[in-house]
Amino acid sequence: MGEGYLDAFPKMRCLILARTVKSAAISPELDKRLRKNKVLIRGEYDTFAERFALEKGLKFLHCDIPLAEDYIEIGHEHDIITLRFHEKGAPDIHYNCFTPGSSAGSFGGGEYAEELPRDFYVGCTLEQFAGSFPERLHEQLIANEMLRRFLDSANRRRNNRREK
Repeated sequence: MGEGYLDAFPKMRCLILARTVKSAAISPELDKRLRKNKVLIRGEYDTFAERFALEKGLKFLHCDIPLAEDYIEIGHEHDIITLRFHEKGAPDIHYNCFTPGSSAGSFGGGEYAEELPRDFYVGCTLEQFAGSFPERLHEQLIANEMLRRFLDSANRRRNNRREK
């Protein structure tokens, strides 16, 4: 990100950096503002986002992970499923359900979340994680590289902490 870009957001409280972001030009005054505002940095583990947070003395939280899209034909339903991380509280699986209209054939749509244990990833492989969802989502989940990176990194970090 070029110089001055982040200056355009003086009231920023959270900055989500994609894994493709490799650097950010930060002026000394913006650096102070980020700390004063206690800006939360979100992104993937082992990326610039995490290094940036550490370097600036800011909190870091893994970004949410889009998991899959589920099409449930009988209810004409399209669900967007996301693994969410919260600064305060346990992670969850969020379901955002879309259905057409409010006719007798519609299930109504809506959204809901299933809370996970804070350490749900411990010892969990991608196959095991995918196994907790309906079989129709298996292929999408197994192909989810962001989820794979998270599980690998989270478990590697936990194992490194235990060895110390």
